[in-house]
Amino acid sequence: MRNLNKSKRSCIVLALVLSCFFACKKENKWEGVCVTLHDIGTVSMNPVKNNILKYEVLVSTEKELDVYIKYWIDRKGDLDSINEKQFYYSQVSKNKKEHQILLMNLKQNTAYNYVVVAQNDNCKSYSDEKEFKTNSIPYYLPFNHPKTDSTLVKNVFKGYMSSHSLDIPGYLFLIDNDMDLVWYHEVPRSIKVANWTDQNTVLTILSVNATKYTRGEEIAEFDLKGNILFRTQKGAKGDKGLDKILHHEIRHDNDNNIMALTYEEGGYDLTSVGGTAEELIIGDGIIIIDKEGNKVWEWSVFDVMDPVTYPGIMDKRKDWFHANSLWQDENGDFLISFRTTNQVWKIDGESGELIWKLGGEDGDFNLPDSLKFYGQHAAHINSQGDLMLLDNGLSDSIPKVKSFTIDETNMTATPQINFAMPKEFYSGVKGCAYLIDNEYVMFCSSDKRRVYYFDLDGNYLGQLETSYKLYRAEYMDEMYDSSEYVK
Repeated sequence: MRNLNKSKRSCIVLALVLSCFFACKKENKWEGVCVTLHDIGTVSMNPVKNNILKYEVLVSTEKELDVYIKYWIDRKGDLDSINEKQFYYSQVSKNKKEHQILLMNLKQNTAYNYVVVAQNDNCKSYSDEKEFKTNSIPYYLPFNHPKTDSTLVKNVFKGYMSSHSLDIPGYLFLIDNDMDLVWYHEVPRSIKVANWTDQNTVLTILSVNATKYTRGEEIAEFDLKGNILFRTQKGAKGDKGLDKILHHEIRHDNDNNIMALTYEEGGYDLTSVGGTAEELIIGDGIIIIDKEGNKVWEWSVFDVMDPVTYPGIMDKRKDWFHANSLWQDENGDFLISFRTTNQVWKIDGESGELIWKLGGEDGDFNLPDSLKFYGQHAAHINSQGDLMLLDNGLSDSIPKVKSFTIDETNMTATPQINFAMPKEFYSGVKGCAYLIDNEYVMFCSSDKRRVYYFDLDGNYLGQLETSYKLYRAEYMDEMYDSSEYVK
């Protein structure tokens, strides 16, 4: 009996040990500080050349370890010192002895404290607390401190607003929920269109011509460090690669290729409608390029429409449909916004067949006049699964936000978001409207150089004023994946 009790006690002890083992371990990392500290050697920090919102930290460790930087704003003497500290974390430098870590998400003219964190599969060690202070952004940067007419705008979202300037050089910007600039990158081209991807990179259409607002002949993809991950130019691979002028849209497709809108040209005999025997017609298309620069798929509006029989083609031949946004749904089909016909088309992602049209005079959904849209931009599938767009309001000069639940079985488009914004916010061309955290709407008015914020009922919350021309502003949840480390 005594041996049995002893055996039971041993089992209980073993169970407690195993319980502690699994309870203390998280994502293959131990919680807590090492008993025997990791050797963190020299630590040096320097601002990145020509960018005061990026700092490079060099760290040496005795053994191969994972290293990251934990940093926060020094609020000593600040009126906000009663607030809890907000900690930030760098990306992780993995399994090295010499670590080169880039600090981002920094604000200008701000004091920070930081520590170096080194960890292996068992535990982590911290360096002594250190400090640094950023400088003011340079005068030549096309960005002033955002102006806002309402404190309600601050902290209305958790992530970041991205935008870009259109001049040469071009600049990519990220603004946080305090309405502060926290990241920028200079590009020696005019940035026509930029899209922040779910891989924490930014895709751009570039040009050496700053006057053509959305027209470009080059694709470049950057990471947050400013490295060029991919680049190709028109004609680089002849007709097997990018062989057309790009405009208005660039994004990753579902297979991590790059999809973009293109200009398509064709010569047609329009003598039957008062034209010449070789009339140039400019339409739109889709091109998909892989990460080696090879063209893997293309589509043209000429594939599904005959310009010769199209009503009023002589007046429209120089800009037949004017596509301005492209989106791929989860099934691989494409949504294209056509401004001149006030429609969104759905195109089969394999065959290129036209599946349906939403809006306009010959749409396939029976939309009442109150739900139709005019001169729309940025048609996309939002986080609620609905087709959402900015109705630029060319019919009455009143901008509106609309979203629809599309039922392709019964061919119905049921409105979910539908509100008008003040007429003075009007943007005749360009602009966008996106959901933020399923609670708010962000509306970019390019004409006004402002971003306006609303709740889902259309109640105005405030605005952000910029000092540069806007084509589009987008929302992103996070700057990079922050789940790689144990906080």
